[in-house]
Amino acid sequence: GSWDSIHIVEAIPKDSIVGASGKGEYSYRLTTTVMLAISTDKGNSGSVNLSGSLTRQAKERIFTVSSDSDHITQIGEMIEDMEVSLRGQLDSLYIQKTREIVNSIRKPIKSEDLPSQAFVADLTKAVKGMKTSA
Repeated sequence: GSWDSIHIVEAIPKDSIVGASGKGEYSYRLTTTVMLAISTDKGNSGSVNLSGSLTRQAKERIFTVSSDSDHITQIGEMIEDMEVSLRGQLDSLYIQKTREIVNSIRKPIKSEDLPSQAFVADLTKAVKGMKTSA
């Protein structure tokens, strides 16, 4: 599977004093889109492809910065917080809902369709006998 994300950060000076130095209060707004793709192909369960995207915008945050590295620090923390939040939302929205739907449409296996314990024991004995005679 894959997890791709796009982050758009808007940093707007709150004070007209900020000027060319870049120091002062800034308002940050983050918009993130996550694209998730999962595929599996396992024997009896068949093949499953699940993909989707989720876009969220974080609440505005205001920080005081004194250098360019402060901007990077604030933006990095905002992105980390957003991705953690989106992981949880994707888990509940896509993965658990898909599991619920798949489980509701699966055909349950009846006990009479399963091999009997005697048959399994005979088969195990035969396989063990093949290993010792070889």
